[in-house]
Amino acid sequence: MTQTSPDFISGILLAAGLSTRMGAPKQLLPFGESTIVETVVDNMLGAKFDEVIVVVGHHAEEIQ
Repeated sequence: MTQTSPDFISGILLAAGLSTRMGAPKQLLPFGESTIVETVVDNMLGAKFDEVIVVVGHHAEEIQ
């Protein structure tokens, strides 16, 4: 059986946590020169994902 690579690859980032113990949205904490969520999205795009879907729930307005 021959394997072929898909034409389009989507990555899904789950970023919908409450962060109740942290007291602030963990997704927006600084990480290097950006935030955690920005760093993960950049890494996913650099890993050849054609699109990255970020699932947000709590703090959605701040994360977007």
